[in-house]
Amino acid sequence: GSNKFLIDDFIEHDKYNYDNDFKITYNFNINDYAKELGDEIYINLNLDRQISHFKSDDDRENDIEFKYKSYYFYENNLEIPENYIAEYLPENFELSNDFFSCKITYAKSGNTIKYTQELTMDFLFLTPENQKIVNAAIKKVEKQYQETVVLKKSI
Repeated sequence: GSNKFLIDDFIEHDKYNYDNDFKITYNFNINDYAKELGDEIYINLNLDRQISHFKSDDDRENDIEFKYKSYYFYENNLEIPENYIAEYLPENFELSNDFFSCKITYAKSGNTIKYTQELTMDFLFLTPENQKIVNAAIKKVEKQYQETVVLKKSI
């Protein structure tokens, strides 16, 4: 939802092959997204918080029906700027229950930090009781969305 998000290029995969999943791969930039304080840079790599769209109101009394089960996979690669080191990477996170699974990983390789988020929504119908279970689990994922990578200027 930011007008600073600019797509550099994109590729559509299996656009007309209806037997396979339609995938879009793109490269993007977000200017002024990182926060710089002193000799440290803070950046949150959780750019897409898709799971929050599945949360229902806590006082909802009716069932919810969804059109289809969903699978999302996001990968962001952060190039560590010259003269900086990765001082802190958040711990990997995994949560799974009868309704969905979410896995968030961070990995450093050379001067790149690779962030992945894999989300499988495995329901079509949620009763009010199940909505409470899903909402509680989503809150745990949303807490992980607050994690940031810290880069520190090297001497």
